[in-house]
Amino acid sequence: MSIFPITRYVYEGVPIVGVTFNNRQEAIHKMELDEVIQLVREPNNAYDPNAIQVKRLTGEEIGYIPRYMAEDIAPLMDVYGPIVYGTVSWLMGVEVRGVRVKFEIPTE
Repeated sequence: MSIFPITRYVYEGVPIVGVTFNNRQEAIHKMELDEVIQLVREPNNAYDPNAIQVKRLTGEEIGYIPRYMAEDIAPLMDVYGPIVYGTVSWLMGVEVRGVRVKFEIPTE
């Protein structure tokens, strides 16, 4: 155990992908700015071993962290824990809504 505090990297305005699949828009339309969300590591995902799913605290699926970002973030989650909490930082659209989130990840 280190006596030094853990450094955290802040990710802001991260776009969530896959928001139009599996009735996710229904959950997204219930969301509010600054709502707390979960990022959940999915190492056994059939399409991407670095997959990180984004969910509401109710368990409703929102989508995924983009693949290019998950590639860097997944190994950190594998070390520091499979769940990270963040907040909704952006909601846009009327019928089809987009979502962006903010969260922090330990980096050392």
